[in-house]
This record gives sequence, structure tokens and C-alpha cells, in this order.
Amino acid sequence: MTKPSRPGTAVREKGQRRVEEILDVAVRVLVDDGYGLFTMRRIAEAADIRLSNLQYYFKTKEDLLNALLKRTVQDYEASLEGVAGNRSGSAKARLLRIVEYLLKDQETRNSCQIFWELWAMAGRDPNIGAIMNSYYDAYLDKIADAIRQAAPAMPKRQAQRNAGVIVALIEGASLLRGFGKPRRASLSGYERSILAICEQLAIEPDSEDS
Repeated sequence: MTKPSRPGTAVREKGQRRVEEILDVAVRVLVDDGYGLFTMRRIAEAADIRLSNLQYYFKTKEDLLNALLKRTVQDYEASLEGVAGNRSGSAKARLLRIVEYLLKDQETRNSCQIFWELWAMAGRDPNIGAIMNSYYDAYLDKIADAIRQAAPAMPKRQAQRNAGVIVALIEGASLLRGFGKPRRASLSGYERSILAICEQLAIEPDSEDS
């Protein structure tokens, strides 16, 4: 549970529910309207509450945005942990299952829209940038761990480098095939190519690191 800017207001169950309801509305505003229209007044209207009531839970827009971002990151980390924690199949199959999950997630509106907005904000707000960096550190660690399970002899440093390539490949793919993007005929089979590259990065250690 993400703590609001006034911790005492969410001690009781009713307060906790209201915080979650406000954050749900804030996500919809960010996704539907973009950061330019992400104002306390707009969120209060969308939540059908008074501005003063919203400010009781979140004093400023920055407090609300930070809580939204932390909850979003925690939710994605939990989802990734759930997929990575599924130990069925071979280690290589588990890695590819993680990649397939991430590619599938890019097809959902909320996932793409909110991360595109967060990427833009991270470049202007050091606090948001720090939270996003923390998320990507955890993301990289999960991929590197999956690589080393598939290729136990691979040096840790190489697994981390290869994880960086995979993460960059997946995240960059959202610009070409994420929600709302045109389905280009020239990119038919693009997902299979990504999976093939990921598979190669999990089985071929560099001779210089062996």
C-alpha cells in the first residue's frame, strides 16, 4: 500500500480505500488526458470529490504523482516477479516467457500510455527519474537472473550486459508496436525476431569473459 502525503488519513480501512480510489482515478486522467491536464482540480472532478477533500489525502499534485508512480512501479515489479517466479519448463523457456509477457503487456493502453508519460516526466523531474531508475534496476536484475539460469556458466557481468540489451530491445519495441501504433507489414514477425535475439543472448558467452 502506497502511503499518502498524510499517513494518518489512511490508517483506517475507509481511508485506505479512498486513497486507492483516488490513485485509480489519477491513473485514468494521466492516461486519457496526459500530464498537461494532470491537475488537482481535474482529478477531484473525475473522482467526484471536492478539491479540499483530495488535498486532505494528497496536499499537492507532486505528492499525488509520486504516490501514483510508486504504486505503478510496485505493481509492475510484482507482475514481473510473478512471471519470473513460475518455474515450470526449462530455464530458457522461462526467460522467453518473461519476454513474451512484456511484449504482450505493451499491447495494453494503460501500460504504454502511462510509461510514455513517465518517461517524459522523468527527464524533467529528478524524483520521478530516481523512482524510474530504481524500477529499471530491478527489471534488469530479473532479466539477468533469468539469463544466468539459462546459461549458468555465463559470467555475471556479461549476463548483466545482455540483460541491458534485452531490456532496451523490449522497451524500444513499444515505440514501433505498442498500443495504438500502426501494424507495419514490414515488421511482420518482429516479435519472433526479438525472442530469437533474447535466446541467443542467453546461450553464447563472450570468449573474453570466459
